Amino acid sequence: MKRSTPASSTSEVCEPTKKKRNYKERLPVLRTRMSPAGLYHFLHNEDSPLSEKQIQAIQEMGFGSLLLLQIKKVPGSLAYWLVSNYDPIKGCLLDGKLPILEEDIYLSLGLPMGPNVVIEASNGDKCPTYLSVLEKFKSQFGNDSIDVKDILAKLPTQ
Repeated sequence: MKRSTPASSTSEVCEPTKKKRNYKERLPVLRTRMSPAGLYHFLHNEDSPLSEKQIQAIQEMGFGSLLLLQIKKVPGSLAYWLVSNYDPIKGCLLDGKLPILEEDIYLSLGLPMGPNVVIEASNGDKCPTYLSVLEKFKSQFGNDSIDVKDILAKLPTQ
């Protein structure tokens, strides 16, 4: 579509400038190392389904709701928005307008909620118990580069 400039200016015809933008340029995305697809395929693998014993163990640990998980992908732009708008100190989204409580996570994902505090160890942790557990875990694989597929291959099927 062509448009002309107002009569008071020159009579040259102007083309509106249209900058073609790639969708990915407009919306920043968050790239993760693993999508929910890995967990989904592990839990719902038709070639190697979970045994009754494995299902029971998952349920006893309080993660039975993950067996109902149907999410294979989280859009990168949604993940980016959530991470960008979440305040971990206040535990809320949108500058405090939307609090995210433990109960919300429990109700939406069914993840366990209780008095036990999970302390995440860091790579530099020197706690002897942590180092012992880590060494025992790594020794199963023969190297420091452990992939999720390596872990899945080690899980017993019975």
